[in-house]
Amino acid sequence: MGTDDNVLGRLSDSDAGPQMPQGQGNPLGDLLGAFMGELDKVVRTVSPDRVDLMYWDTNVAKHEVYISTGNAKSIVDNTKPAGGGGTDPDCVPAFMRDHKIKPDALIMLTDGFMSSNSGEWAHLSCPILWCVIGNRNVSIPKGSVVRIE
Repeated sequence: MGTDDNVLGRLSDSDAGPQMPQGQGNPLGDLLGAFMGELDKVVRTVSPDRVDLMYWDTNVAKHEVYISTGNAKSIVDNTKPAGGGGTDPDCVPAFMRDHKIKPDALIMLTDGFMSSNSGEWAHLSCPILWCVIGNRNVSIPKGSVVRIE
């Protein structure tokens, strides 16, 4: 996965909003910054009552909850990324099931180099959007894919 300074501009033509601090030449930092910019726009547009932000790799390394925030800047300014080794998205629906989290929608950010068991996702009735950078041949367990080039 190479570093691409223009990935944020291609995600949306509008203002990118706040960005996460990025490590020098760190594609994950670039990707996380792009995702936070998009999250900012979604929160400003939809004004959800609650945002559950989970950092995951082979398990959910961190779960942050933001209540009644129409200001995504608070999320971007306060979030503390965690994890970063391996890719096992099945840990997310398992975590949500164990913690009785029932989202209206789920957005998954991944490089797509993963395997998954569709049975782990069966209990989710919400729409799921996978934002994938890297693996053009990813097989998702459920939902729709947006490929980020």
